[in-house]
Amino acid sequence: MQQLIRTSFRALAAGTVLGVAAPALVAQEAKSPSEMTEAELYGYVVAQQVGLDQLGFTDQEKAEFAAGFEAGLDGSMAAVQDELQELQAYLEERSSRVQSAQAEENKSAAQAKIAELREDPDVIEDPRGFFYEVLESGNGNVPTMQDEVTVNYEGTLLSGEVFDSSYNRGQPATFPMGGVIPGFSGGLSKISEGGRVRIFIPSELGYGDNPPPQSPIPPGAMLIFDAELEGVAPAGQGGRPAMPGNQ
Repeated sequence: MQQLIRTSFRALAAGTVLGVAAPALVAQEAKSPSEMTEAELYGYVVAQQVGLDQLGFTDQEKAEFAAGFEAGLDGSMAAVQDELQELQAYLEERSSRVQSAQAEENKSAAQAKIAELREDPDVIEDPRGFFYEVLESGNGNVPTMQDEVTVNYEGTLLSGEVFDSSYNRGQPATFPMGGVIPGFSGGLSKISEGGRVRIFIPSELGYGDNPPPQSPIPPGAMLIFDAELEGVAPAGQGGRPAMPGNQ
């Protein structure tokens, strides 16, 4: 398999994109994209498009990829055509294995967070499995699953990393209550217009072990939303459809 990987990486570097996602090429010194030459930036983009950062490669394997890339600049696709199908299966299996390991790690961190939340008197556990803290109750309409809502929100991971924010886009999002992940709509149903809520959503009520491709949300991750409910209206009366976490 080692020989297969080395040989087939030359084909990938020569322009075959297999649709699996991953890291930047190994460089002598780490550079940001803004510091790269045009040639370095092209190599960076190829590595990202091939998807090596989600396959858990070691430094040695990254170096082999870089060597294969260099060889592929002068190589021929004909030499590796018969091996591409086997390589595709290998990469898919490895990606699945790495993703499963990430999901288990993130779920373990979520369980530790849930234990903390259950000790917090300000946080309520909903029977459906998400947790919420009402920061302001509001004084308007309470949304139902038949309504459309306008919300300003920020979504973070347990690490504190922001993965989605209407504040950063400069405008609130409008979407049907039935068009978002269950934990998010469930949390919004706990307040009325003008209210604010913090929602803690385990992965099974969020994006599970298979978040959308290219999503900043890792497998098995608990999501935390701080949301302000700005408006409630019957569904179908306009607005900008949005999917929190999918921007």
